[in-house]
Amino acid sequence: MTLNKKSILLIVIALSCVIQAEKVDTKILDLTTFGLERYETPIDVIVGQHLQIILQENPTTGYEWEQCNTQAACDILTFGQEPQHTLKFIGSSTSRKSQSSNQDGSVFVGVGGSHTFEFEVVEAGQSDLHFINKRSWEVNAVESKSVRIISVQ
Repeated sequence: MTLNKKSILLIVIALSCVIQAEKVDTKILDLTTFGLERYETPIDVIVGQHLQIILQENPTTGYEWEQCNTQAACDILTFGQEPQHTLKFIGSSTSRKSQSSNQDGSVFVGVGGSHTFEFEVVEAGQSDLHFINKRSWEVNAVESKSVRIISVQ
């Protein structure tokens, strides 16, 4: 079987479409320097987009951010609306500040970093995301954050 120029061109176009389809548009909301409890401006996203929320964290002290599904679960002041299923939790990760190592490559103890939560927008609607910062063995949180997400088709 011989491939002519037209067939090769169609194959190249098809492969580039597949590669483009795998790229996911990601919106990033960096709250590492945001001091208030509620982020008042709603975040607009579209269905299919990913959303990353980044919070400042220092897990070496035992304090870590957790995502809560409802106001009651977080026990914090929120926008007064329970979340809808507009977002799907993908995962979370932590990272240390880039300047947190010695010249020999060893890591400083007690240096903070950030915690990134990633979600996929699965349907149009509105959701409130709630996060609390606490030690796993303690009941009360020392800090909380809320963000309103509005997604459209």
